[in-house]
Amino acid sequence: MVKHTAALSGYFQLANHNHFTLMTAAWFHDTGHLFGDMESHEERSVELMTKFLQDSIPPLYLNEIQQYIMATKMPVHPMNILEKIICDADTWHLGTEDFPEEDKNVWQELEARRGKTFENKAALSLKFMQQHQFYTSYCVQQLSEGKLKNEAWLRGIL
Repeated sequence: MVKHTAALSGYFQLANHNHFTLMTAAWFHDTGHLFGDMESHEERSVELMTKFLQDSIPPLYLNEIQQYIMATKMPVHPMNILEKIICDADTWHLGTEDFPEEDKNVWQELEARRGKTFENKAALSLKFMQQHQFYTSYCVQQLSEGKLKNEAWLRGIL
């Protein structure tokens, strides 16, 4: 995700301040997974980020980083270009050739964390993809075709 956030930040030529806060959010975005359930990992990520950085950066930066981390909480509703960037970076793999392997990894992690096996993974992944959208013009242009191919691949294994 960090790599994709950086790529989008460069593409949209973000100002240094915005690049810093968005990249910091990308680095901290999933740290909450380390300390609890999946459903509230964004809130824990914000707590970890705040504890780690509160004495190092201005409160305004902390608030912005928190906003970007929380923008990735499902269901997403990004309100500005920075939130759109981090949401697209988080789901970038949906439109890539790496999707089959990434999807497999996501399901392995989910099953390990929940301690149960999910049936019909392909159907569940397809449903998620059909409800998903890319928000930035870059991802719409560059990843939509790949996402459609991945949806077709999922339909083919159903």
